[in-house]
This record gives sequence, structure tokens and C-alpha cells, in this order.
Amino acid sequence: APPLKKEEKKDDEDEAIDDDIIGNAEVKLNQLGPKVGDSCEVEVQLHDEDGEKSGLLYFSLIREDEGLPYTLKVLVHRGQGLKAMDLGGTSDPYCVLRIGTTENKTQCIDSTLDPVWNEKFFFSVTDPQAKMEVECYDKDAAGGWHEMRDAEGEAALKPIAEALRNSKRLFVDEDF
Repeated sequence: APPLKKEEKKDDEDEAIDDDIIGNAEVKLNQLGPKVGDSCEVEVQLHDEDGEKSGLLYFSLIREDEGLPYTLKVLVHRGQGLKAMDLGGTSDPYCVLRIGTTENKTQCIDSTLDPVWNEKFFFSVTDPQAKMEVECYDKDAAGGWHEMRDAEGEAALKPIAEALRNSKRLFVDEDF
């Protein structure tokens, strides 16, 4: 599998966002038959930065043409049991699919570990040994609690929100 990384991009307002990766995987496309209409259902096991299982994704791959290049229709159905990345025990997942230099992205589904996308994408496949790279991210709001960074881009501090995750009670002095 390709190395895991944070995706850095610009959103519609040109505001920088860093999204945390939930997991990634590769799908070999040579399992698809050579005829128009050949299809296969794919269950993809995602793995996180530590190599741990981080959820499942379900796709349909459908060949639209014979020979090379051919058009591949990818139906992204859903995710199941994705790793929780947010404080509330959920994630705001979306997927990035890449074949060669072509990349497509699903919509973000808020606050779920079992997203349903039912989105359709088309790719031109020119290599008989092509693979589809799949990365699933947790969308983070710019300026979120885990977006605090120092000048070098490293995490500067972990605010009280993380401490709350790791403790059972929070005592506050009334004079505080």
C-alpha cells in the first residue's frame, strides 16, 4: 500500500485544510473481465498509519469498453466500521480514488462510521496492470482543536479536549 499521509488541499474558499487519513488500500483492476459490462463487487479493507484495520469500503467496478484504453465506471457504495477520528466517537469521512494521474473524490458524510455515498466515477484505464488507490479521510474544519500548529507545522499542544477523552471526570475549581 502507498505510504499514508495527511492530505493538504484548498477548499472552495481557498482556506487551507489538513484532513486526517482514516486508512488506505489498493485495488488491482486486472480482476475485471475483458468484455464490456464485466463487473465485480469489491470489499476493500482499509489500514491506518500503524497498519491496523480501520474499516471497510464497498465498490462496484464496471468495464465500459473492450481493449485498451477502456473506461472504468466505479460505484462507491458505502463504508462500514470506519475508525473514529473525532472527539464524539465518529468521523466525517470521504474517499479519494486515484488511477494513474486521475483522481476523484466522494462527498463528505458528517458524523458517521458507516457512510453511504452511492457515487459514480469514470476513469480511463490505459495499463492492463493498473491499480486503483483508495484513501479514506476524516474531514476536519479549519482551525479545529487538532489543527493547532507551531511554525514548523508540527502539533504545538494538545488542548483540554484530548485530555477529556482520556479521563473519566473533570474537576473545576469554582474560583476558576
